[in-house]
Amino acid sequence: MDLSAASVSGPVTAVDPDHPVLTLPWVLDWDAYPTNDLAWTIGDPSDFENILMQGGKPVVAVSKDGAIGSGHVFLSSIQPRAVAQLLGNDEASPFMFN
Repeated sequence: MDLSAASVSGPVTAVDPDHPVLTLPWVLDWDAYPTNDLAWTIGDPSDFENILMQGGKPVVAVSKDGAIGSGHVFLSSIQPRAVAQLLGNDEASPFMFN
């Protein structure tokens, strides 16, 4: 995979606020998550579905079906530990589970 980190700034937005990663089984308070102003530069962006964006780049993305073997790759610049410190374990655990 051709991936690298990129510095970004600005508000975090959801491409689809109702995406299952953000809503199932728990609705996440994603707009309060710290991103560390880091995002992803993805070499073949067609292999991924962008979930959360900041500065025009994905901060959360998931590989599309069949793009990388039979599973999925989850990319996130959001650290669960930072979510727990800022919002508590009751938010960090659902973030990891969803």
